[in-house]
Amino acid sequence: MTPQPTTLQPTTTLAPTSYTVPKPSNAPSLAPTQSPLNSLTRLDLITIMDRSDSMNWWSDECTAVIEAGGVQLPQVTNCWQLWVLFVERLVATLFAQNPALHWTDATGDSFRLGMYGFWCSNDQTVPQGEEIMVLSGSYDDYQLGIRTALAMLPNGGTCPGMIIETVLSKVQASNPRAFPYASTIVMTDGVFYDGNRPVTASEALRQACVNTFAVGIAITKPGPGDHPGTTGLTPAEIVSQGQQMLSLAGNASRVYVLIQSEPVPNPWAQLFDLLEDMSRDILALSAVPLGQLACSMTTPECAFGSQVLCTGQPYQAHFCSWNSNKDKCVASSPPSATPVPESQCAGITQTQCAATTGCNYVQGACHAISWCGFIDATSCGGNPSWCWWDVANLMCRSYSEPVYV
Repeated sequence: MTPQPTTLQPTTTLAPTSYTVPKPSNAPSLAPTQSPLNSLTRLDLITIMDRSDSMNWWSDECTAVIEAGGVQLPQVTNCWQLWVLFVERLVATLFAQNPALHWTDATGDSFRLGMYGFWCSNDQTVPQGEEIMVLSGSYDDYQLGIRTALAMLPNGGTCPGMIIETVLSKVQASNPRAFPYASTIVMTDGVFYDGNRPVTASEALRQACVNTFAVGIAITKPGPGDHPGTTGLTPAEIVSQGQQMLSLAGNASRVYVLIQSEPVPNPWAQLFDLLEDMSRDILALSAVPLGQLACSMTTPECAFGSQVLCTGQPYQAHFCSWNSNKDKCVASSPPSATPVPESQCAGITQTQCAATTGCNYVQGACHAISWCGFIDATSCGGNPSWCWWDVANLMCRSYSEPVYV
């Protein structure tokens, strides 16, 4: 699935005022967790990978890493494929550190993975994105997703906002979430051109109880790209990248930055050194009891930069509306009526039901107007103020359901 693109303007480089560039190192900027966890039984991991044209620029560096690892890849070899291999190794590391996680089997779901790629076209003014692997616990889906991703070619500029919003919309629409523990990882070697959209969407993900991580790689040597002979990232752009990584992750402990320098000539070679620590911290954050988290999905954030994502699905359309004058997604007003308890309507006759405010006679019985026990999408959609049809699970849900089950 390819989300509908929207038009935007490139941003300027951020002023280096709120982020200190870490000293060049082959170690991640995330402090490792001291004790491994091995009892987490459910986890969603969603990876959001930079598929821009710069993934082709440093192919020599990335080819060296791939060959050093003894990995045989089909035809084109580029840095995009290193992101994909990193995801593959991260999954293996999570399973090794937490043996209770597993792909779907006779016992049900445990671990689910989603993979997305992002870029932008038209001189970095139109964001593009692709759902490479829908969130799934199937090992067959995982193998297909990895093969599909490895065969893709990088192209365009760096615009992650729309695809982060797409992930946000899917997380919000999975209410109540059977998998309450989720982490996203945004991976890039550049700076973003789509304004505040990535930051706003990432903040909304954290409000939805998703742990957000960011990985940044900064190549500083002269290279090709749009301006042959210039550096990959200038010092100011490295600062900008660091600021953006911090904004995406929301906390410096979830940021990994690898910068090319004299002691680190090829930061791509250090990418896989992040695996152990990142895996431990994903597991540690996912083990925090839900009651201790300062997040909620009771009223989803309307953090969408396009009308399609703002109102294109029933769940978002219930809570959000598109303000054409401001070209902005805003929160909708909640239903004016206050629902009566189901117990007030249950068991009374059809005549009594019709005479009782807040009750409605449906499917042969009297129910509160907020009742969503419909068994088909048409009936469910007939009560749009209170109910929405969950396509993934083929059931009618209430907007007022608790977030977690």
